Amino acid sequence: MGVNLRFKIAVLSASLFFAAVIVASGCADEDRGFLDRVLKGGGSAVPVTVANVVVRERASKIDAPAELTPSDTAEISLPDEVTIERMLVSDGEMVEAGDRLFRISEEDLSTQLAILRADLREAQANLEKNTYFLRNRDRLLDEGRIDRNQYDNLDAEVEANEASVEKTQLQIGQMEDRLANLTITSPVSGAVSGIAASSGLTVPAGRAIMSIVSVNPMIATFKLAAHEATTVKPGMQVGVRLTDVSGERSVGKITSVGTRLDPKTDTFEVKASIPNPTGFLKAGMRADVEFTSSRKQRLYLIPEDALIRERRRYFVFTVIKGVAHKIQVIPSEVRGNRVEIARGLREDDLVVVKGHDKLTEGTVVDIWGR
Repeated sequence: MGVNLRFKIAVLSASLFFAAVIVASGCADEDRGFLDRVLKGGGSAVPVTVANVVVRERASKIDAPAELTPSDTAEISLPDEVTIERMLVSDGEMVEAGDRLFRISEEDLSTQLAILRADLREAQANLEKNTYFLRNRDRLLDEGRIDRNQYDNLDAEVEANEASVEKTQLQIGQMEDRLANLTITSPVSGAVSGIAASSGLTVPAGRAIMSIVSVNPMIATFKLAAHEATTVKPGMQVGVRLTDVSGERSVGKITSVGTRLDPKTDTFEVKASIPNPTGFLKAGMRADVEFTSSRKQRLYLIPEDALIRERRRYFVFTVIKGVAHKIQVIPSEVRGNRVEIARGLREDDLVVVKGHDKLTEGTVVDIWGR
């Protein structure tokens, strides 16, 4: 048999073989060709063991780190420059609303009051003069006692004089009240903080002299993941365990639930009010907030061996039509040798339990032991 004839027969045989393979693979898997799967998998399928996802609905136990902060801070300042005659409290001292904080000097206030009363007399005189001019401006213009510019501006002058008189009268009233109440008291209950003055020191108007930090109640601020949005609502009771003081626990109540997610962390902020009648709880203390979710969550239970951790993120491989797909998931809680997944899976998913160390996205797999 000639060489050309043998070559033609070999080519024809190979063509028939590949045609048969293609037809056979098309019958076995209509959605994906056999050759495409084999070539994508690098020529052979990776053996894996898989498991079905188990769906469970239950109320979740939430445990989140928190930091304690004061419920309110009142800054003590005065609208006028004053001299502190005597400071009556010290930093860290606990005070009740109405307790005395410091006394201001009467001498400076008396001087300021005298100046204000002189300003008032001048403002009233200007008002009286310009009111007379306004009522008689036509005659005064004809007599040449005022010019056209004064004539046209008399309405505005009288309005300005009235405003000046009113403002000065208000300042005098405030100063008289200040002289009648030289001792400044606390507007709220709390701890004295940040005293910025001392006896004999003059404090400019508006500058903070001290702050009163409300420590009863304290506020525990913590963050929850986006998928936990249905677990919490205002008014819920929570447990608070101090991490800085062993064995100390408190009970609080949710006061606010944030309405916006932090795009960097995919979390929202929650605040809880914690009673602190003795002042034992301190700002900056760390705690763990614990509570049971207000609604049942849909969770997906998978073998713990299926979970892959990469830095701070978690993944699983799922198998769809013989191909592995890498899916990011959010674990909720470990239960024995299984883990609950809060987000990322569906109830009909197959997850890879063994063999995922050899997989990448799109790897063709051969399911074993199922």
